[in-house]
Amino acid sequence: MMTPQVITPQQMQQILQQQVLSPQQLQVLLQQQQALMLQQQQLQEFYKKQQEQLQLQLLQQHAGKQPKE
Repeated sequence: MMTPQVITPQQMQQILQQQVLSPQQLQVLLQQQQALMLQQQQLQEFYKKQQEQLQLQLLQQHAGKQPKE
């Protein structure tokens, strides 16, 4: 299995200026898109867990600071 090729910003600009992409260029772009989508999904899951933990902490703090009359 080939290791994914990395495209520099300059190469990306050249590719985008072309009217037709080679099969290899399409494959590399597809691999990069899939990697970015996976990374985005992982980040969304991470931040969702972080948000849930923060909400739980706030609830626990609030429960511990009930006004004493």
